[in-house]
Amino acid sequence: MWKYMLLVLIFWLMKPGSVTAELKIDADFEGGSVEVVSISDPDKTVIVKPALKKGRGFPCWWYFRIEGLETGQTYSVTVQSASEAYRESEILSSRWALPLQAALSFDDKEWFQTSVGEPGENSKTYQFEAKKERAWLAWGPPFLPATAEKLLEQAKEVLPDAELFELAETRQQRSVKGIRFGALESSNSKPFGIWVQARQHAWEAGGSWVGQGFLLWAVSDDPAAVALRSKAVVHFIPIMDVDSVVEGAGGKNAFPRDHNRDWDDNPVYPEVRAAQERIRYLDRQERFDLYIDLHNPGSSEQDVYFFGPDLQKVSPLQLRNYQRLQECAFGRIGKLREEYRFPSYVKDNEEYNRMSGTWVKNHTAEHVVAVTLETGWNRPEGTRQGYQQVGRELGLSISDYFSENPRRSLADSE
Repeated sequence: MWKYMLLVLIFWLMKPGSVTAELKIDADFEGGSVEVVSISDPDKTVIVKPALKKGRGFPCWWYFRIEGLETGQTYSVTVQSASEAYRESEILSSRWALPLQAALSFDDKEWFQTSVGEPGENSKTYQFEAKKERAWLAWGPPFLPATAEKLLEQAKEVLPDAELFELAETRQQRSVKGIRFGALESSNSKPFGIWVQARQHAWEAGGSWVGQGFLLWAVSDDPAAVALRSKAVVHFIPIMDVDSVVEGAGGKNAFPRDHNRDWDDNPVYPEVRAAQERIRYLDRQERFDLYIDLHNPGSSEQDVYFFGPDLQKVSPLQLRNYQRLQECAFGRIGKLREEYRFPSYVKDNEEYNRMSGTWVKNHTAEHVVAVTLETGWNRPEGTRQGYQQVGRELGLSISDYFSENPRRSLADSE
């Protein structure tokens, strides 16, 4: 009798779906960030929140792996916003951590969006059907130092004359890498100079994906890209705040200040100092013309726009060039606002002057344009493909801009 019962038990255990794996959540990898609130195996639900990293900026980034899924079953992931202060007494609004759609992957490589999440009280619940036994979920498609290194190597393969370089070593001894390419050996001793960088705020992963779209276009055989490389030298940095990206920290409003408030005569971050030194050198050599810092804005801003100086307070030469860049971009970049935005939310001139775009404007030649490009993330286009499309369109805009010489005098413009 006992043999019969044993055989029945064995057959039952072998029956598909008869044994349910235990759900497990892990974020112990590059860029990972999660605090587990609860897991219910029977209900196929988990509740998490972004890990709070005191003093390391906005606690809005989350990225984790969930294992023990049953293929074909539907799971619910509720993300709660951080409820504790991340800096002094500041508690982050929930809107920063709760996108309309989460990023989902079953191999940590190909990412797509979940359906629109169900809002709750300072939370959002995302559902997905398990295609495999494990899945990765994130605030947005992650772009990590490993992603950046692969991208730079890919660009170097396409353009062997390009130069890979280390901009700096961070405070935690991590490498901040970049690529330099274009008219490096041009007979023109003073080619145009372009500096594009991303991720001064680590959580804004979309900025790096926009940068990837720009870089892959800029090294391509598109005639406009070839023309741009023939007369300009491009510096591109895919991730500035490498430490925060690796550790899954938000970076924005970090203590004592974040990267985009560190541009003064005594920067906290070595990579900011190194960028300042290179930009100053290029400007002294009369080989610097355009600075673009890639960011993501607030959750309610679903379009694309440039942040720039108050155009009512710039010189006629600067006004001409800023307006020209905007005009070139408006015909290229989808959903681009028609006018520049000015960071009126900055509390005083001291802080405003520590922003990277302001610093570049104040420390380079009059004709130089220095802007931030903000690309909306809380929208259907907040995917790798959507961001990269903006990057390609940015490249075409830059090529159009340099079809005329921004160094020319106002008299030559008439």
